[in-house]
Amino acid sequence: MKINLDNLINLNYLIKHKQGHPPDLCLINTAGTHKITLIPKNASTWLKKNLVGHGWQQCSNDSTHMSTLVVLRDPIDRWFSGVVQYLARNFPAVQHNTIGSDFIKLIFDQIELDEHTQSQFVFLNNIDLDSTSFVWIEHAFNNNIQKWLGAANSQLVSIDDIYTTAEDHYRQLLRNKLVDIYQNNPHLQQRLQSYFEIEYQMIETHGLKK
Repeated sequence: MKINLDNLINLNYLIKHKQGHPPDLCLINTAGTHKITLIPKNASTWLKKNLVGHGWQQCSNDSTHMSTLVVLRDPIDRWFSGVVQYLARNFPAVQHNTIGSDFIKLIFDQIELDEHTQSQFVFLNNIDLDSTSFVWIEHAFNNNIQKWLGAANSQLVSIDDIYTTAEDHYRQLLRNKLVDIYQNNPHLQQRLQSYFEIEYQMIETHGLKK
């Protein structure tokens, strides 16, 4: 069963950001039996850091007949992390105590700022759900990753904790400010929830809820 993306993605937008993080990027182990699809803001950097040193290779997501893993995340939670990363990289002068209402409106009007704020389902193109395992960042992530890796990668006895925004004080302050503005503005809540409604529906439809 493959996900139908027709009503979810804008192909022109996908192509626009393809250089930043291609929508078909994955890691494959040395035996060619296990594959992890990489989704920005869903521990993709963490996975590369922990696995490439053990022989995993970056590739396109067109290989079939192997055990596949996808890391999922709550769409709105992921979006906030993506926005914070986008601002930190492109607008470093914007801090939690300087961000203004006009800037906030611009962010919520656009929503898709780069590949870190696109729907995570954009990156599941060509994925066969029937042979795919899913783990959630918010639910025993390290343990579930280790469990999935187990048989094929017994050499990974211990792996690093996942990096989070909380490890960067200023990014955490900015995220807290954005979330606070969102929670106190029904219009912004409706805007973001409506935008990601299809994504939540797909999570529900395919039984991917954590």
